[in-house]
Amino acid sequence: MQLLLVRHAESVDNAKKLWAGVTDSGLTNHGMAQVQRLAEHIASDEVCKASKITHVFSSDLQRARITAEGICAALSSNVGEKVLKPTLAANLRERDFGSLEGVRSMKDHDLTQPELRTCEDPSRTWKDCESDTSMRARVEDFFNEHLRTILGLESDDYDDDQVVIIVAHGLILRVLWYYLFGLFLPENVAFDIHDYTAWPEDTFRPSWSNTGFLNLRIVPSGSELEGLPQIVLRDWRMKVQASNYTDHLNGLRRTRGGIGSAAHDKKQKHIKDFFR
Repeated sequence: MQLLLVRHAESVDNAKKLWAGVTDSGLTNHGMAQVQRLAEHIASDEVCKASKITHVFSSDLQRARITAEGICAALSSNVGEKVLKPTLAANLRERDFGSLEGVRSMKDHDLTQPELRTCEDPSRTWKDCESDTSMRARVEDFFNEHLRTILGLESDDYDDDQVVIIVAHGLILRVLWYYLFGLFLPENVAFDIHDYTAWPEDTFRPSWSNTGFLNLRIVPSGSELEGLPQIVLRDWRMKVQASNYTDHLNGLRRTRGGIGSAAHDKKQKHIKDFFR
């Protein structure tokens, strides 16, 4: 199975450099252009067999949902392709930043200011920020509800050629990556990426640009291993084929005069109309 972990296109709050986890920020005009580039790239068989895409999952927040809808629209516009619709999952939402929601990104501030500390700060100054434990629990619920069945862990119904796409947010995607990594024996995870030497398996910390994706290949290893029941996919292998892949954005320029960073007007062309 090929698994693409995709971050949503640029949102209005991304452009404003605001913390926006559960805030339902819409896409910018530039973000819509990113969606079109991403969707056309995936539909063109450049990174996967488009005809083998069986599932598209998405966070239910609109910046992810619209990105996922763009992918599905591009796929359905291909002659002979079945119509896919994103399966929305609240468990794929971004971290809830609590009272940091709407605060300008700490990149532009003095990091010593306690009111601007990220939720990941060990001191946990802001108790209303969602914890790492909560995010992991959401990811685990998503895996058990959807991916276990797709991987054939509940039966022998597994299609090695299928492609699954998950569209979500940078932090929750990283938690999902760590969760998936923990399901395999470390020696069964390979890295086929150009900067692999800088990322030993146990320290690989992927990041996502808008519409960037992590490209994973997950296959049975062909051997049954006894013991280690806590390693769910102990007899499987996973290969990281690309990290933060954004080739589809090559040459894309933001429209000047503030237009590119402005909120996309929903009265303008619908996402499906881009692929007609």
